[in-house]
Amino acid sequence: MLLGARFEVVGVITDGLEAVDAIARLNPDIVLLDLMMPTISGLAVLRSATARGLAPNAIVLTMHAEPELAVEALKAGARGFVTKETSSEELLTAISVVLTGGTYLASALTKDVVTQMVGAGIRRRVELTAQQREVLRLVVEGRRAKEIGEMLALTTRSAETIKYRLMRLLGARSTAQLVRCAIERRLVHCEDDAGMT
Repeated sequence: MLLGARFEVVGVITDGLEAVDAIARLNPDIVLLDLMMPTISGLAVLRSATARGLAPNAIVLTMHAEPELAVEALKAGARGFVTKETSSEELLTAISVVLTGGTYLASALTKDVVTQMVGAGIRRRVELTAQQREVLRLVVEGRRAKEIGEMLALTTRSAETIKYRLMRLLGARSTAQLVRCAIERRLVHCEDDAGMT
């Protein structure tokens, strides 16, 4: 309703794979893209669209106000990053900025994102050991530490230790954040990635 009052909405897509085709077919001036979408993530949509030479003016809209996700979105080709808690006015401002060739970051995230990108450079892809990658894959599958230990011939305590080291390494404060980081940063093979091959 908000966008329809000021812009022509050329399409509403709810599936990640369909979104890539819709971008190619509709050639919109702006793509407002949710990070968490069925089939493939919003970041995977951006990467796929860029690989096809589409380079959409995409603004990522997400409930996750995390600087690392904003950096990943920008690396994937996004021109804007706003949270779902942002005001209607800020969203419209973001659209206006991107339409005129600029890049927009949610005001609450700008300082942290600039610090990461300018102060330390964009974070390089995390290098994990084979064991860490296996533990992370099993965490993403929803396995508990005891199961992970049994599957990898580790004690439950060792499995928990590796998991918490992964959380510190990726800046995750919960298992849910760890899973999201693993998927968004493509650190483990998952169905989203399989859909892109």
